[in-house]
Amino acid sequence: MVEMKLGTIEDTPPSPVFIDILSAGLELGAMLNERGAGVLAKAKASLLTGDFTARARIFGVELEFGVTGDLISIGIEDKYGYFFGEGLRAKGNVSSLYGGGYIFGLNFIQW
Repeated sequence: MVEMKLGTIEDTPPSPVFIDILSAGLELGAMLNERGAGVLAKAKASLLTGDFTARARIFGVELEFGVTGDLISIGIEDKYGYFFGEGLRAKGNVSSLYGGGYIFGLNFIQW
């Protein structure tokens, strides 16, 4: 990972990787708490699912891009919102036997 501030490059923590085995979930609603607000819809069951994200800080803006993947899975997942300290977050995934999706984040860092 690299962080850029006014033309300088600094090391940042490694990108997160998440793996779940035998997971199932059903969620629908709006999230509203001290950290922010968002909406979510999820109905999914899978034998193996994983997320990989990469982050970069460029001129005070933290960008996060990632992918999700499922094996022996069925379902759909969508989450969107704004959370303090995390910024704008979006995640979407569709699977039928196997599938994949996206992760996107945008956060304005204090200088």
